[in-house]
Amino acid sequence: MRREYSAARNKQKQIAREQEQLASGQLTDEAALTTLAPADEAALAQNGRYSGVLAAPLQDNIRKRVGNSFSPSALEAYAACPFMYLGKRVWKQNEFDDREDVLNKLDEGDIYHAVMDRFISRYLHTKLTDLPMEEQEELPKRLEEIFAEVCAENVQKGVLVENEVWQAEKPRMLRNLHKWLDFELADQAYMPLMTPAATEWEFEFALDELKYKGKKVYLKGKIDRIDASDEKALVTDYKRSKSSVPGISKLESGLDMQMPIYMLAVEASFDGGKELLGDTYYVVLTGKRESIFTFDKSGNPLLKMHGSNPHTWESFKEQSIAYLKKYISGIYDGDFNVLKQQKCSDYCPLKDICRQAEMQQLGKEGEE
Repeated sequence: MRREYSAARNKQKQIAREQEQLASGQLTDEAALTTLAPADEAALAQNGRYSGVLAAPLQDNIRKRVGNSFSPSALEAYAACPFMYLGKRVWKQNEFDDREDVLNKLDEGDIYHAVMDRFISRYLHTKLTDLPMEEQEELPKRLEEIFAEVCAENVQKGVLVENEVWQAEKPRMLRNLHKWLDFELADQAYMPLMTPAATEWEFEFALDELKYKGKKVYLKGKIDRIDASDEKALVTDYKRSKSSVPGISKLESGLDMQMPIYMLAVEASFDGGKELLGDTYYVVLTGKRESIFTFDKSGNPLLKMHGSNPHTWESFKEQSIAYLKKYISGIYDGDFNVLKQQKCSDYCPLKDICRQAEMQQLGKEGEE
């Protein structure tokens, strides 16, 4: 029966692919399409109880549990592993998340974010390199003052502890921030038209293309930084380390949904809507951009994409919306299978009950 279920499940996936191809015009109505035989439907009904796809009565409760708005991190979690999304976002099994080493790194990242936000927000719509020379010379001192303010606030909140370890860490973090300021000055000097336009910009918007059964679905989040000219905008996300930066391949495969959602938000509602130049990740520990994805030339040698981008903004937007529709529909339809991500985290709260190995074996049997 395992083999019959595997074969039926593969047919089910092929039918879904063919429906997408029909909708996009890749297949015509005259094409010979895959269908499920009664035996296939029986195998799915009997064995599919453990496939990760919730039955209809449970599907009705999903929208109530997850609501009608999604953050980029929520949709990325679903893209990586729907079953883990079920545990963390629906069953709320988050108690296994907190690990001291990660929390320390997150706290450090939060401090960098806060300092850079406060510093840049003082100079919105202004190039630092256009400031009077005496004011430019004071910039390192202002950065240090903001760093001291943020650190004092975190000590007061109990996030940081004034001890010998912290006293040793402060100079290292300050050096990283000075490295960022040096990059900022060089980058702004090269940037022909754009200036910092917003930091920590919060958004919540809905697209007609993402409606589920006629009801609006909202995307929400906060963008670290937006640089803009009169016509175009560049989205920047700050990362503490290079290991946190997703590669371009993840953008293409729909596993990095943060930047697509950010760019859709900017086009939809930032300053009346902007055409997208692209997105980039700045990494604090390396002091430079570690990923650049642009749709046009910027004129800035520090903002140059490695290789060519096969997409226009419109084609990338269409691809991104297709992924978003797929993930949102999957969540609301109760599809929480375990076949998407090949390598599981050792810290996954559902590791002990995950069926990944079993489902992969079923898939192999069905292909034999």
